[in-house]
Amino acid sequence: MEILNSNSFVITTRTSGNIILQIGNSSFALESSDLDWYNTEKIYLEKGIHNLNITANENSSLDAIFIWSAQDNINSIQDFFNFDEKPIVSIRLKNDDDITKKIFYVNTTKPFMFSFSEFYDDSWIALINGKKIETLPLYSIINGVWVNESGEFEIVLEFETQKWFISGLSLTILTAIIIYFYFFYEYCKKKKEKCFSKKRESF
Repeated sequence: MEILNSNSFVITTRTSGNIILQIGNSSFALESSDLDWYNTEKIYLEKGIHNLNITANENSSLDAIFIWSAQDNINSIQDFFNFDEKPIVSIRLKNDDDITKKIFYVNTTKPFMFSFSEFYDDSWIALINGKKIETLPLYSIINGVWVNESGEFEIVLEFETQKWFISGLSLTILTAIIIYFYFFYEYCKKKKEKCFSKKRESF
């Protein structure tokens, strides 16, 4: 993984069983009987590429993992989603006839977690003010997007796999049409040459 700025970080996991996390010179052993959220101690990571190694036995489960910048007023990953004052959010779907692309008009007083009821698939991406944001699994089932914006704006959700499938299918059809017309042209060309040669022979 790539760390963009040197800082102190915390690793939060939703795990059960015995799991060992290793990053740089730091190692953390997580032991639990129930699937729940657990935080590591703060670790300082320099800017650059780091390897995160995860070791677990066959009876262990790793449902989700987050690495977040440690801040004085935030003690856990849950604090990112807690507000003294809940945001007032208005969401209106602009189009409902396209299952691979959805556009929402949003008006919110604060950042919020946006969720939609499609089963989680990392092929869904969100565009907010032109910025691409990957979706997150919520409750291990549905898709969520952390919207770090306020005011009025649009959220565009696209299913990239379907988009590439449609693009590939269109290219295949176009290629087939070009090949068809090429062979049709060659066929007509040869037929025309045979016709002219027969006329010369008749003279």
